[in-house]
Amino acid sequence: HAHLLLTAVGEDAALGPLVRGWKQATGYLWSRRGEGRLWQPGYYERILRENESILPFARYIIENPVRAGLVGSVGSYPLAGSSRYRLDEIVDAVLMDDGRPRRQN
Repeated sequence: HAHLLLTAVGEDAALGPLVRGWKQATGYLWSRRGEGRLWQPGYYERILRENESILPFARYIIENPVRAGLVGSVGSYPLAGSSRYRLDEIVDAVLMDDGRPRRQN
């Protein structure tokens, strides 16, 4: 189970090959550890339109480990992160409510 928020960088960007390659590579490494199958077949995608805010989706992703009971507070899940932003920047951005952070530490 994974949630990803990706940005296409070109008109020819294709999600299918990216997901298949990622699942194949991570699934292979997982199986080499003797852990069995990692991923279910297929995936679900939600494409945001230009007029949609990204923050509700980022909030859903960053809060998901708390909802699942994996961690006690937003931002403390060890596998959360970004190649573009620091985790504290993401948490602060998605948890803003009327200009006041609701961050739990």
